[in-house]
Amino acid sequence: MKTGDRVIVIQSASELEKWLEEASRTSRLAILFFSKARPCRYISPLYASLAVKYPKVVFLKVHIEEGPNAESMALDRGIRKFPTFLFYKSGKEVDKVVGVDAIELKRKIPLHSRKQARRDQVIHISTASELETQLNAASKTSRLAILYFSDHGSRLYSLLYTSLTAKYPKVVFLQVDIVEGSAQAGALAADWDVRKFPYFIFFKRGKVVDKYVAASSDGLRSKIAQHLRRRGA
Repeated sequence: MKTGDRVIVIQSASELEKWLEEASRTSRLAILFFSKARPCRYISPLYASLAVKYPKVVFLKVHIEEGPNAESMALDRGIRKFPTFLFYKSGKEVDKVVGVDAIELKRKIPLHSRKQARRDQVIHISTASELETQLNAASKTSRLAILYFSDHGSRLYSLLYTSLTAKYPKVVFLQVDIVEGSAQAGALAADWDVRKFPYFIFFKRGKVVDKYVAASSDGLRSKIAQHLRRRGA
């Protein structure tokens, strides 16, 4: 797998299955873009920009020229014209856009992601002052706050993290994205001595009570449940 500009480049059927399953499990819209160099040279930059605009949507891409695995994935889905964009929800194909149709592509993404966007409760932090404001607010209401530092390799955890907001509505979920953020985001990571990703810091009443360098999704869930039990939530 390669990542860049939030577009995940798929190189095998097993890798594609993993990402579609993860998107389904976390109730994310997923878009699968089958691309060839010449016919897709104008739409590819737009797709990359849309991935930045809609960070909670899973943007996938298959380059047909990269070999027989890519061609096989296209044939399995009946793809014969490029570009083709397939939309997935809950593991099922729900829509498609065929051809270089930027207007239709831009129209369908918000159409399918609108309900999802209303559920997103992760607060994105880019400066120390923003972080201080959110931690003070959580402290005043005696809520557990979690600060998540993410990078390119943390994409699966970002999907999981967003899904946990629905399960734990009384927890304040904060995120600093080192890839998308400014130099200030990098400075925040340095201030908190974050050297590995994904990295989670737990706060109660404005104080650090725990840290977790994620090794498994179950471990993160267990940490959250553990701290909620301690506060009697």
